Amino acid sequence: VTTLSQIAQFVTSPSRKSSTKRVRSSWSR
Repeated sequence: VTTLSQIAQFVTSPSRKSSTKRVRSSWSR
């Protein structure tokens, strides 16, 4: 399980823009 802090970092990371979409999809679950 990912913590909110980790998710926030992923979303804030511009280089992980592609990963952000993936994380958001998983977060929806």
